[in-house]
Amino acid sequence: MQPILRRTLTSQLWSSRLKSVLLKRAYRGVQHYHRNIQLAPASPKMAGIKPIHTKEACPGMLPPYSPPTPTLPYNSIDLPPHPVAGPYSQAIRTPHAIYVSGQLPALADGTLPSGTIAYKASLCINNIHEVLKEAGSDLSRVVKMTVFLTDMGDFAEVNREYELHFRDTKPARSCVAVRELPKGVEIEMECVALPGAERWMGFD
Repeated sequence: MQPILRRTLTSQLWSSRLKSVLLKRAYRGVQHYHRNIQLAPASPKMAGIKPIHTKEACPGMLPPYSPPTPTLPYNSIDLPPHPVAGPYSQAIRTPHAIYVSGQLPALADGTLPSGTIAYKASLCINNIHEVLKEAGSDLSRVVKMTVFLTDMGDFAEVNREYELHFRDTKPARSCVAVRELPKGVEIEMECVALPGAERWMGFD
């Protein structure tokens, strides 16, 4: 066999063996990782997260909510409290923001009064105000508002009422036309706000 051919075959053989060794070592490393990795136990409780509930804002239009029996047991994990309307919170407060659920134009007892679209917009904003107050914040700390309307022809009237509540601060805002809203209402609002100054370093 020619020397050049012999050296080429020897080089290819060693290259193949080296690849095989490296692949085996990598595979053993992956197996070792999966054997020794420790997964954090799943829990619905997240650090620094607090559900917010208040009787001063619309509690929802459904009968008192009874959580359904889970298909699989929760292994004695404590579930967060439920509002009367369903499996959600009126708001969630985190160390950096308060996320308020959509508020309907309803009174604190859940009734839906009749009136102009401006009046209904004021009810939505009042409910947001009450939820934020319970969370230790207020309308002046709102950074993002979302308005849902079933008729965009109501936009101008809603906008006039909205401006009365946000004279000094003008948060970012979206206004979305939707086909239908819960309970047949014409308007719904939700927001994101900053916690009160005393809440920045933690919770009560």
